[in-house]
Amino acid sequence: MFIEDEDNLTLIDPGFLAQIPVLEKYLQNIGYDIKNVKRIILTHVHVDHAQAANEVKR
Repeated sequence: MFIEDEDNLTLIDPGFLAQIPVLEKYLQNIGYDIKNVKRIILTHVHVDHAQAANEVKR
C-alpha cells in the first residue's frame, strides 16, 4: 500500500525481500520508481511485513 505525496511515496509494509521485483514492476506500471519511496511505515515487525524495508530504503 502506498500514500502519494506529490512525486514522493510512503510505502506501508514493504513485505518479503523476494517481493521487491514485483514492487518495482508495479511502481513502473503506475509511473514511479522505487527511488520515489521516501518513507516506509511498518505496522509491526513481522518478516512478512518488514523484511524488504532495508532494501527499499537504499
